[in-house]
Amino acid sequence: MEMLRGTKARLVANGFNQKEGIDYKETLALVAKMVTMRTLLVVAVDKGYRIEQLDINNALLHGDLHEELGFKQSYVDTSLFTITYHGSFTTILVYVDDILIVGKDPVFISTIKKQLHTQLSIKDLGRLHYYLGIEFLRNSSGLSMTQRKHALELLECADVLDSKPIATPMDPIIKLNSTDGYLLPDPSTYRTLVGKFLYLTITRPNLSFAAQALSQYSHSPRSSHFDVLMIVLRYIKLCPGQGLFFPTRNNLQFTTYCDSDWASCVTTRRSVLGSPEAEDRALIDNTCEISWLKSLLLDLQVTIPTPSLIMYDNVSTIALANNPIHHARTKHIKIDCNFVRDKIKQGHISPCFVPSKFQLADILIKGLSRVLHYNCLSDLGICDPYTLPTCGGDNVTTQTANPNTPKVTAADPNTPTAQVQHLQRQATPSKMKILLH
Repeated sequence: MEMLRGTKARLVANGFNQKEGIDYKETLALVAKMVTMRTLLVVAVDKGYRIEQLDINNALLHGDLHEELGFKQSYVDTSLFTITYHGSFTTILVYVDDILIVGKDPVFISTIKKQLHTQLSIKDLGRLHYYLGIEFLRNSSGLSMTQRKHALELLECADVLDSKPIATPMDPIIKLNSTDGYLLPDPSTYRTLVGKFLYLTITRPNLSFAAQALSQYSHSPRSSHFDVLMIVLRYIKLCPGQGLFFPTRNNLQFTTYCDSDWASCVTTRRSVLGSPEAEDRALIDNTCEISWLKSLLLDLQVTIPTPSLIMYDNVSTIALANNPIHHARTKHIKIDCNFVRDKIKQGHISPCFVPSKFQLADILIKGLSRVLHYNCLSDLGICDPYTLPTCGGDNVTTQTANPNTPKVTAADPNTPTAQVQHLQRQATPSKMKILLH
């Protein structure tokens, strides 16, 4: 067992200046992956674990922690540490100097805090409520994570608080390119807004496509790009508190949605829309990600039933994955296709056909119509815990973006039961859904 010797996480400001054999070991930045954090929270809510947070005071002034605490470092994410003590499972997740402790035994969690405090000056922040700029609301129904404060700051920075909100973030007809419009005389505003906007995708995966499309032009933004950015921000204004909801009752099964739409980029055109190669690559990446997530869940003492369903809307790709006779047509990706087929034979995955109108991964790779967009939001468990129920693109006034508006949340024990149940019907997925593209 690899012992956690408590090497303190440090932020590497200029890591590109390091030289091999000289100063590689002088700094270490343990930065948890966001998917690891979300997965840990799903498991914690399902198992009823306590979730507490710590902060290291003056992190950069501390040296190494030399006392061994007995934790095992995860191989799939080195910022995750686990331990089983007297039958009680406890996990620590490190993001530089912000730490999450997840476990069921409050006495053992307190012991860990005391041991850390003897070596490092820590600030015990108690139950998880605000972590990395994300607000967490929890009650018996589940856990909501939202970035409402960050969203409102973004809207204020862009001066769109008085603008009329709109129902969808991206028009399916609009295709961004590098020629329409004129070059912005001062691109710094565009870059600042896009940078702030990217951080929202942690809790709002429905904004992922807009974020990646707009960030492609940060080096040389044009007026057409800025206009689309303003449209996206007006969509954010519709429900600034929108975020993910993890229900207490979750069977922890993978239902994976996978799709590809690479040729929609008019600038690169890396592949033909719907071509077998593009779709196969997406399925291969999907399979790798599922294997990684299953390894992560094993570290969290969770076993996922097999096979994991991969919902695909391309019949040709499913046929190639299942039938080795077709592999002669894919010599350039034969090794990867064999990897996918081996996973199928071993019973780890099972590609299944799903009609395009039910393909949830489309929200990550293209702009959708209003109906399809909000169907995806409901199935993915994305809701606004402040304005109950979900925001369906109705005629919402600017009061939803007013920081002084009284908050009614699903995580508030005083919230009427009928409202909480309505939220769950609107925005609670029955299974753990993974979107990959």
